[in-house]
Amino acid sequence: MWPIVPTIAPSTVAVHGACPRADIGSEIARVQSEHGLGGFQSKLAHTLKQGRDRATEASDLCAANTKRTKARLKQVERAVTKYAHRLSSTAARRKIDDGLRAGSKRNMLMPCDGC
Repeated sequence: MWPIVPTIAPSTVAVHGACPRADIGSEIARVQSEHGLGGFQSKLAHTLKQGRDRATEASDLCAANTKRTKARLKQVERAVTKYAHRLSSTAARRKIDDGLRAGSKRNMLMPCDGC
């Protein structure tokens, strides 16, 4: 069992269009495999899936329409931010083990590697 820690920095989403899709995919897998999240598991997975879908749409639109691509990347950034806020909410602090939430704020500010 490893801690559920967001590893995607919202500030890097707007700069690196293709990178967040892989990172979000790995976060979805981690959230779905962790049973200690209780009722938060489905909510966190849903938020991440929305972000992944928007990142896919952004990469598909990249060559055709840069204005819509930029809008989709902003939506990805908002989804990642929503994920981090949900993990650090008061309800999450009460119901989710501290080990699962350890370092969420710290890692949200880390730049994306390999972009």
